Amino acid sequence: ETVLQRIALHPSTAWHIGRKLCRKFLSHEPTYNQVEVAANAFIGSNGNIRTVLRAILGSTRFPKSYRPKFKRPFHYTVSA
Repeated sequence: ETVLQRIALHPSTAWHIGRKLCRKFLSHEPTYNQVEVAANAFIGSNGNIRTVLRAILGSTRFPKSYRPKFKRPFHYTVSA
């Protein structure tokens, strides 16, 4: 096991990536439970992002928490 593997599978890394993915796909401020589901999926799958996305989007909490996300003004301007 290399140092990079230990860093990649550290619980803090799982939490960070889970939070980022929840912010991207759910809301700008995801709940603790949403991030926890993503982090547990990350750890359980040894860092498989596809599994994490399935856990986030397939969660029973997803339809209730989903709100359409709008681009921030900077991103809207750049994409135009």
